[in-house]
Amino acid sequence: MRRFAVLVFLSTLIAGCGEATPVGDFVSTTLPGVTTQANTTAPIVPTSGTTPSLPPTSPTTSSTSATTTTAEDPSSPFRADGTLRSLGPADYFPPGAVGTAADVPWDEIGPGWILTSIFKEDADAYYGHVGALVLLDPADQAFVLGGWQWIRHLQDWSPDGLRIVYTPGMDHRVVVVHLLSGVEGEIATDSPPDVVRFTRPTGRDIVIGRLHGSGAIADVYRTDGSLWSHLLRVPEPDPSEYWVPAGWLYGSDGMQVVVFSGHQVRLLTNRGDTIRNLPIDGVYCSVPRWWSDNEVLVSCIDPDYAETGIHGCWPGTGRELWAVPIDGSAPRPVGPQTGPGGDCDAPHVYEPPREDALLIGATLVIKTGGCCECGGDVEVWLPDEVRMPPLAECSPRLVGIRNNEALVHVTLTDPQWRSGIVSIDATGQARLVAPQLWEEAWAESVHLTDDAPGSG
Repeated sequence: MRRFAVLVFLSTLIAGCGEATPVGDFVSTTLPGVTTQANTTAPIVPTSGTTPSLPPTSPTTSSTSATTTTAEDPSSPFRADGTLRSLGPADYFPPGAVGTAADVPWDEIGPGWILTSIFKEDADAYYGHVGALVLLDPADQAFVLGGWQWIRHLQDWSPDGLRIVYTPGMDHRVVVVHLLSGVEGEIATDSPPDVVRFTRPTGRDIVIGRLHGSGAIADVYRTDGSLWSHLLRVPEPDPSEYWVPAGWLYGSDGMQVVVFSGHQVRLLTNRGDTIRNLPIDGVYCSVPRWWSDNEVLVSCIDPDYAETGIHGCWPGTGRELWAVPIDGSAPRPVGPQTGPGGDCDAPHVYEPPREDALLIGATLVIKTGGCCECGGDVEVWLPDEVRMPPLAECSPRLVGIRNNEALVHVTLTDPQWRSGIVSIDATGQARLVAPQLWEEAWAESVHLTDDAPGSG
């Protein structure tokens, strides 16, 4: 029996800490224009302030990037210490960091790169912690981009690797920052959002969701702050009903969106119009990611299992995984299915909820949930056995596939219950990614440019 984990994932502790002041001299109230067409891009153009130019590489710089220059150049995106002017000063340089933003080959960022916000306790700091925004390349080399405040929750990283979106404390706004140009813009919201994501594949628009309160909503905003469409409008549930998950998942062409709200999964246009309801045989469903080009991975509770006593004793148990085609054809099971359920006191009827999965060759990596002990686990299903990697045994979140391995954000139980990043290969072997980063700090959020852009 594991010890009960006092989780250090910090998103719930960010609330109520005051208002963040925008950092840097290049602030705009208008972000880049929007397009509804796939695979298009446009430059960011501020309506106020001055945008620094991105000069050609200087022969005196140590960076391999085509956009960097000497740190002393006032038009450089970088400070003298190599960190980004678009972020706060770096009061914390974690062990194991090999360089700064000026050393990053920015034009090479893509699949295999990781962006993470990390924090370290510091009694002398204003909030009792100091933080940094850290970029890891496919070889696990860590680069400090700049400082990161305790009251800023990093929500998403754009597919082009150049922009971030964050929420400051409990403010009714979201902030988008272009890391190299320094252009910053805001979108006002009616209430503090809890989930914010770039649209896919270009990241030109922003989806702002409030999914964890009574009555879920998700709206698409143009990056000038104007409303583009409604994706979700879920009425307030009956107080006696079990919590109903809700969220969204953009298709690869950006023209279709899968949304889910408890007992229903639908395919929409990117304007929010329904194309079709997808056939599912389950209740309280969630859609964590795409499973193939034309299938989404759906996690649902079997309706028969939900009627048994064990579901009443342990709500949320009995979840199964299904690959659901978006053309409306029949779903197919992914991994093991639940048993028949039973009464609370019957032996061997508890089925841990299977909430998410990744496929590496023939190896299935399944994330289970739980309300006790560590709050979940990772199961690696090999052709002839099931392994449970010890490094991924506590509060896992599957981020995505990186270098043909499953990337998992976890709580590290040894020695100080910090959170970090673990990678699991097709044989079930797990390793810490950049282990020196977690010796004194923890990962608050972990992002890939091509991770599942759903409800997070």
